[in-house]
Amino acid sequence: MNETVVAAIVAAAPAIVAAAFAGWQIRYLAKQTEQANKVAGSSELRGIFDSFHNVLRYLLEEPAFQPCFFNGADWRKLDAELRSSAELLAEMFADVLEDGLLTTRLHPATESRGDFERFSRYLLDQSPVLMHVVGTRPHWFWKEVFVFYREKLVDDEKASGQRTKAD
Repeated sequence: MNETVVAAIVAAAPAIVAAAFAGWQIRYLAKQTEQANKVAGSSELRGIFDSFHNVLRYLLEEPAFQPCFFNGADWRKLDAELRSSAELLAEMFADVLEDGLLTTRLHPATESRGDFERFSRYLLDQSPVLMHVVGTRPHWFWKEVFVFYREKLVDDEKASGQRTKAD
């Protein structure tokens, strides 16, 4: 072998080793990033659950609210003060749902998007006051929750054979 070929091989060897090492580093960095995203998503979910528990405390303090959010009861039958409080509580529920839906969309590593979608649909289905609040404030910041509101309107009106308001 001539000296030039040997020199080229010797010069190329460190470059090949460096490229292989860089590839290994990139794979390791991708794994670290994935783990960091899972931790961040879990932390955000914990905050959402804490917010949800704070809202639920109001249901414990005033049992008259519970049927309005979980049994389809008409909140308009409550006295004026409780009616107003029920609407404020519905806004708080909408905030928590929006947080959950947005967080699980932005952090798919949480693997909770479907859970929050089902829970949002359930609450809208069970809570006329939540439907009212989301429906009468469509330009507020509940973009994710409003999607489920529109779906429920369409489903309800199709079931009753009426033309949908969402059309």
